[in-house]
Amino acid sequence: LTQKDAPFRLLPFPPDICIDDTDNQTTINPNPMRSGRGRSDDVIAPSVSEDILYAACGTRDFSSVTFLQIQLDAQEASVAQLGQICPNLVELKLNKSNIPSLRDLGTHLHFLEILWANSCSVLSLDGITNFPRLREVYLAFNSISTLPPLHSLDSLKLMDLERNNISDTLDLEFLGACKQLRTLTLARNPVHYTLGSSYVDTIKAILPHVDLLDDIPIDVC
Repeated sequence: LTQKDAPFRLLPFPPDICIDDTDNQTTINPNPMRSGRGRSDDVIAPSVSEDILYAACGTRDFSSVTFLQIQLDAQEASVAQLGQICPNLVELKLNKSNIPSLRDLGTHLHFLEILWANSCSVLSLDGITNFPRLREVYLAFNSISTLPPLHSLDSLKLMDLERNNISDTLDLEFLGACKQLRTLTLARNPVHYTLGSSYVDTIKAILPHVDLLDDIPIDVC
């Protein structure tokens, strides 16, 4: 695939992902190696296709890919087939993409545990229940205002919601169902300013299992 023929921009850096040789013994790469030579926007893609994912992953053995870093625009073309092409993704980094709803990511990312979607114009968490194994979710600098879909994420341990539009403490109660949640970031949300000096005590009362709030141990906040 040459620069001239590519339907998207290929950056002059090697992919930020290397795939271990699994010798066909497993469908999931147990030790994905990151070269560290790429950039945060290694591939900018208008849609999802095998050719585009090959440019991002450096392999056509997509079932072995467990980490993917890519930028996508869900308003320009469907990205729902991502999980069909790379069914064993464990970590997906979409920072600075355009993903208005997590429902845009489809229903096939069954093994996803870590999702990065900072600055992705996310308006809705609808569809996040399609990823029941999520342990860490990074959704800073978006426009999320309600949290009901989070109540079913039993494995959730870290949630970063810095600088969204959360204004109602009732929404925080949905996080109360996430008994594994230990790290929470809510800084620069409307609810942060509205609660003022009672902010920390309110979080403690609603989410007693949280240990780290806005990157500070909650007991010393």
